[in-house]
Amino acid sequence: MPTWEIVHSRIWKCQIPFLSRTFTVLTFDPRGNGNQRPFIYFPLRHHFEQNFHVHHRLQRYRAGRRLDFNRSPPEAIAKAIAHEIGRDVDYRPVEPDGAVPAAAMIAQLL
Repeated sequence: MPTWEIVHSRIWKCQIPFLSRTFTVLTFDPRGNGNQRPFIYFPLRHHFEQNFHVHHRLQRYRAGRRLDFNRSPPEAIAKAIAHEIGRDVDYRPVEPDGAVPAAAMIAQLL
């Protein structure tokens, strides 16, 4: 059972700095929490938004590395993790007012 179903993820998030002093720590990082860190994502199979919209947006911002969980053997996943750990990122900055144009268009309709 995933830990986030037992306790809130904040409980685990505060343990990461302590554990990372001694261990390499891998975390489940929900969308939007990447914060200039390299990451690998596995879109849910048959989930349109994750396979098309999210994938397109991440490509646009040069963020993340996409893998197919069902088609990636454990060795390939381990190799991808080893490559991503500690890698410098060059993500394109996300516009802080991204929702403003959409809100303006909706306001015109109302």
